[in-house]
Amino acid sequence: MVSGSNINLTCKVTGSPEPPQYIYWYRGSTLVNYSSRGGISVVTDKLSRTSRLILTRATTADSGNYTCVPANAESASVSVYILTGRVPVNSNKNSYK
Repeated sequence: MVSGSNINLTCKVTGSPEPPQYIYWYRGSTLVNYSSRGGISVVTDKLSRTSRLILTRATTADSGNYTCVPANAESASVSVYILTGRVPVNSNKNSYK
């Protein structure tokens, strides 16, 4: 991801007979703190057993290992890397965003 981008991480809970009572999100070993900076939100739908962590205007400080931890199922993790700099719009040309 490039600095300034929006990140949408989705966690789909499977393998449990009941929808989870809660789904927590962690960055590393720290619970994601919505008040640490603006632009962080979580949308959880118990019926579909899905939770989305949304980070707007990502910075390099948002890089890390993100884990969703449902109440009654195994956790899942993904590594997120936020890069600074310009990204080529078209790899065949020297135009940059």
